[in-house]
Amino acid sequence: MAEPVGDPHGIGERAFGDANGDITNAQEQWLRTQTMATALADVLDDAIAEPNSSDNGNPDTSWREPSPARPPPLDHGTEADDTRRKTEIPSVSAEFSPPYAQKPDAPAVLGGVDEVVSDIDRITTRLTVAQARKTTFLHDDEERGKHLVVLCLDGGGVRSYFSLLVLEELMRRVNELHCSSVPEHAHQAAPRLEPSDVFDFIYGTSSGGLIAIMLGRLEMTVIQCKENFTRYADELFGHRRSLLGFVPTLSQPRYSEKRLIRATRLLLDKFDPSSEDNRWRRTIFASSDVRTKTAVVAYDNTISSQHVFRSHDYTPQLRSAKGHLSRFASASPQYIWQVARAASAAPFYFPPMELDEHTFLDGGMVANNPSMIALNEILASHSDSTISMISIGSGLRNKNVQSGKPHSQGLFGTMRKYLATVNNLLTDTEITHEQVSEIIDHTRGNHRYHRLNDDGFLGNIRLDDWTTNKHGRSDISVRGNTRDRIERIFEAWSNRSDVDAALTASATDLVQCINSKRRRSDQEMWSRKRSETDQQPTVFSLEGVPKVREFVDRPDEMAQLERVLLPKLRQSQRQKVHVLRGLGGIGKTQLAIEFARRHHRRFSTVFWLDGKSKDSVKRSIASYVSRIPRAQIPAISRAYTTDGSVELDAVVAEVMGWLARPDNTAWLLIFDNVDREYNSQSGDPDAYDVRRFFSSADHGFILITTRLARLEQLGGSQQLGRVHTEQAQAILRSWCKVPYDTDESRRLLMLLDGLPLAIAQAGAYLQESGVHLEAYLRFYEQQWGELMREELADAPLRDYPDRSVWTTWAISYQAIRNKHESTANLLLLWSFLDNRDLWYDLLATACKASTVAARMLSESIGNVASSELAFSRAMQQLRSYSLIEEVEEATSFATHPVVHQWAYHYQGKQFASKFVRLAIVLVGWAVPDNSTGDWPAVQHRLLPHAQAVARWVVQSETRWDHNGSLNNDHDINNGEEREAVLNATHLLGNLYADQGKLAEEKQMYEWSLQGKEKAWGPEHTSTLDTVNNLGGLYVKLGRLDEAEKMYQRALQGYEKAVGPDHPSTFSAVNNLGLLYADLGHLDEAEKLYQRALQGYEKTLGPDHPSTLTSMANLVSTFWNQGRWKEAEALEVQVMESRKTKLGADHPDTLSSMVNLASTYRNQGRWDAAEEL
Repeated sequence: MAEPVGDPHGIGERAFGDANGDITNAQEQWLRTQTMATALADVLDDAIAEPNSSDNGNPDTSWREPSPARPPPLDHGTEADDTRRKTEIPSVSAEFSPPYAQKPDAPAVLGGVDEVVSDIDRITTRLTVAQARKTTFLHDDEERGKHLVVLCLDGGGVRSYFSLLVLEELMRRVNELHCSSVPEHAHQAAPRLEPSDVFDFIYGTSSGGLIAIMLGRLEMTVIQCKENFTRYADELFGHRRSLLGFVPTLSQPRYSEKRLIRATRLLLDKFDPSSEDNRWRRTIFASSDVRTKTAVVAYDNTISSQHVFRSHDYTPQLRSAKGHLSRFASASPQYIWQVARAASAAPFYFPPMELDEHTFLDGGMVANNPSMIALNEILASHSDSTISMISIGSGLRNKNVQSGKPHSQGLFGTMRKYLATVNNLLTDTEITHEQVSEIIDHTRGNHRYHRLNDDGFLGNIRLDDWTTNKHGRSDISVRGNTRDRIERIFEAWSNRSDVDAALTASATDLVQCINSKRRRSDQEMWSRKRSETDQQPTVFSLEGVPKVREFVDRPDEMAQLERVLLPKLRQSQRQKVHVLRGLGGIGKTQLAIEFARRHHRRFSTVFWLDGKSKDSVKRSIASYVSRIPRAQIPAISRAYTTDGSVELDAVVAEVMGWLARPDNTAWLLIFDNVDREYNSQSGDPDAYDVRRFFSSADHGFILITTRLARLEQLGGSQQLGRVHTEQAQAILRSWCKVPYDTDESRRLLMLLDGLPLAIAQAGAYLQESGVHLEAYLRFYEQQWGELMREELADAPLRDYPDRSVWTTWAISYQAIRNKHESTANLLLLWSFLDNRDLWYDLLATACKASTVAARMLSESIGNVASSELAFSRAMQQLRSYSLIEEVEEATSFATHPVVHQWAYHYQGKQFASKFVRLAIVLVGWAVPDNSTGDWPAVQHRLLPHAQAVARWVVQSETRWDHNGSLNNDHDINNGEEREAVLNATHLLGNLYADQGKLAEEKQMYEWSLQGKEKAWGPEHTSTLDTVNNLGGLYVKLGRLDEAEKMYQRALQGYEKAVGPDHPSTFSAVNNLGLLYADLGHLDEAEKLYQRALQGYEKTLGPDHPSTLTSMANLVSTFWNQGRWKEAEALEVQVMESRKTKLGADHPDTLSSMVNLASTYRNQGRWDAAEEL
């Protein structure tokens, strides 16, 4: 990468050879002085292109893939070419031969200073004229071909991050304009255009060359390129530097080769498809498959010439006045890493690149702005095409040699003046810009050219100025501050009206080119983007979110959300977190829903996450896995909702990884109802640190709704207050359509104090009951007096000093109870379940699974649990009073968290004891067996309810007394209900076992065992079922001794209670065999497996899942013993049976096929294994 030559602090301020390190700049200038004349002559040679006769004939356009040891030689032309180049150099310039490591001989230099400067000026003038002459010739060409779009990127070290910000903003505008210019795509989730979709050629020098490789040859997105460039700069420049002021020399540059290669690898490794550790080395730069042709400018110090590495063949069509073709050059067959490395060899900073007996330096030695080289090559090779060129700079400009301290006289003063002059010519990329602009002007509008460059905003940011260094120490805490500074500079630069106009003009030109190009039709390009990259935004959905019946606008609050969260046109890429805080029922969720509805098109993805508990957040995140493009998420994770074997945490990790992708930055996460206090000593198992679920990448947008003030420290925040009078009236009118007295409504709204949920419920009551407003006010005052006498200190009243919400719910609830007692009881039962998802089949399944559960439910909620019509009517009654809400895109219902809390506190302890037992029975008996087809999806949906009731099982007031009953439940008057409760707790343990939640599984089984032992004794079959399952849990926990005791107890108990030939006995036998196999007791394990297999075959049949499981276990023993033939015979039987029973694509069938293939492989039967 090239940095401006010369001391950034002013060359005239210190003598040559200053001990503080300015000798570095002088030495660097010396090297560039030696090579300047020959470099410009080389550019001139390419420009006027009057080739040697040796170029005639039919050149070989082919190239061969190199061996790993050495790439093919570089194509530098013939020896005659090199001779011609050197003989055209003016005689004075020839004195400066290019030996790389020689120290300057100052007297020899000074003799020709004036002549050299004169030569440089003359060569530059000839170059401009020659190019203009050539372009005029092209203008006369009658045939017009394609419209080619070219991107040129200046060098500039870390300053090239500014170039990427410019390009990012340009592409954003291109995408906006392109979508609006293509009506058929205007309302579709169109894939985003990236530079490789827009530009036909990308040319780059130095750090611009690295960016060109990433965008063109590797087809990265701009976001990916930014992230990788940052990693590159962190690795290369983000390290400690010498305390003593290390002085780099030609032979000992500032940065090591090792570090440069390591940084280069960060750019390239993840985009190389090879699998070996050194895969990044072997991808060839030349490629006919890449859409965008890429060229990187370097300087060949061996022959004192520019060298262009190209991913494509360069075949000039333009003939000189003598009729000869310009010199052909084949695509560069070097590895990508070699091209990237050569582009980075800035003198004094990095070692030169030795490649095929040539020494390469940074391309900034000859053309820090590659636009002239690009224009020259493309005009020569595509003479029938029109060109649109975008040139993006990095802010490198010349410094006035007269500024600062006056130059001292004598030898060193003259030297400094000369070196500063040469430095200006080399690094002032605007000279090249002026030349290209003049050439384009000669074409009378046929070609178009745009230059986007900082004109001084970047100040004195140097090539490697990526960290803050004080006293030789790299302050890690401020590492990357250069990036922040450049982003702030870009923000200020891009806000200027002239820059805005230039960006708009450039984007408009590019969109016109896109719409007119014949490289491929627009529709083909869109189809390819969808099929190949699968990058379209995820489908917006608020499934599972409570419906907003009629949102009453809150413009001030919405405007504040929009200012903070909507992606800005020129926004620094940083993660934004905003906290929306307020009382329960104040309207936080409704405002967040409305924001998502209005603005979801501004985000690539919107995820609505249930923040009620840690597990609900995880499940919400995992539920979105099916909406992520298939190419961007592992297939196994996409099976989360249908395959119970997929771990929840693994799926969450995959989704969080997807959010961290550098090309996925515009998503919005909404965490709703994060209301549980969390700290490291928190005893609440559902409390969590919400930051654990923030993406690790520094991008994206996060909105949190909460009652917790402490969460405001996570980012920006706003407190949602009560609605004002006009909004309160609008809410009341939206719910109550009957006429009412305005004065009385004002009195009611004063009592309700601007709480939206309370106003909605009052309006719903008035609408549903037909009660006059005056009577409602009387009811309100009566309820208030009763509540004051109750003095429920633990109720949520502390959140509402005026008790308004509590009172409105009490009035609505009492109205329902007076008409429909079963519906009111359902609301109370619901307070012991999860508040988010109540559906009919939850109740109906429990009724079908247990007649006792059906009777218990019927006694409390009537036929609501057994009749879908009755359930629907009950839901309608609750909805009519605004106590529950219908869930989006689902046949289920939800109740507001505050209503949910109120229902629990309102009923008192007498009702609570009854409904907690009923909740345990309801959820436990609804747990599906894992042999049913849809059990994973049902269990996932059921788990939040299981977690809710499990809290009641383990709390102190629900512990088992000496009769096996719950404390405070002495009204259980028969053993059937007690058995239903105990077995339901056991079934909850089964659910947790299937879900891999070992701690909760242990709690449920141990509580169930304790109750069963006290109620029926240690040898009851139901007790033994729990003992058997506890043995399996202890195995998973690694407590093998305890597991063996449990299995032995279960086996002996079953043999005594139901006999040796009962399936329950065989279950214990099989489990004990598994344990012995884990312990390495293979003979004992085999005997037990054989017994279980024979017993299952006799009692359940040969194709029963339990039979096949025992058979598979026996196979594993044969495997461990090396008995492949016996294993094969059983595996074939298992596979065929599972194919018949489950289908060829069932996971268990596929697992059997994999095991059989492994058995074939272990026998050396590769063909048979391959067939499977």
